[in-house]
Amino acid sequence: MNARAAIRAVRAGAGALEALAVAGEGRVLAWFPAACYVEAPNGLLALAAPGVWEGPLHLLLDRPVPRSAVGSVVEARGGLLRGPGWTVRVAGASAWSGAVPSPVAVRRAAVAIRHALTGIVARSRVEPSVVARAAELVVRGDLEELAALLAGRGPGLTPAGDDALAGVLLVTRAAAGEPVEPRLERIAAAARTSRTAGAFLRWAARGQSLRPAHELLAAATRGDARGAARWARLLAAVGESSGADLALGMGWAAAAIA
Repeated sequence: MNARAAIRAVRAGAGALEALAVAGEGRVLAWFPAACYVEAPNGLLALAAPGVWEGPLHLLLDRPVPRSAVGSVVEARGGLLRGPGWTVRVAGASAWSGAVPSPVAVRRAAVAIRHALTGIVARSRVEPSVVARAAELVVRGDLEELAALLAGRGPGLTPAGDDALAGVLLVTRAAAGEPVEPRLERIAAAARTSRTAGAFLRWAARGQSLRPAHELLAAATRGDARGAARWARLLAAVGESSGADLALGMGWAAAAIA
């Protein structure tokens, strides 16, 4: 390992830590300048460059991972993750988990959550033809049918439909608490989509998503409307449309609760 290739992990989401908990080989699923997606021995994680928000699958690094070909072999062992020409030192990274307000607080703040999200979903790439139907299904509580409608819908590593579905699962989990997790996890597991999108959905079902989404919920539940609006804008700026798609789903769920 040369010094140039030595990369340090700074923070690790719960999903990233879970994925690396078992030693063995994996492979690179996708590489982008801001993130390298890896199928590790025990699950999927994203090696995220500085500036990327915390998330359940994110292993935040002190510098980006060099370009890596899809299918390249990686190995997790002894607190290290080795790939083609690089090594990430995982040991020493601080664990990150998004705080989830109490279900009572989330339900009381449903109107405030919806208000914070109003106007920021214009960047969403969810097909307009399904928006009204999706919102109706959320109001009815038919999340299984919602998943059938949205899962895998749209281009990209995490299709827009899946990001919106993740927003619904996140707010539903926050508003209903742990008892609803088994149902939400079944919905996420049954979603017919990419491996990457499926992993994000499963963690949303457990109440874990990108940091701006958690900060938005926290601000809304403590009555900080300006803070909630600020975090909503930051969420909407994530990716080409992923954050806005997530926000759209969160808004559907908040409106249904309100």
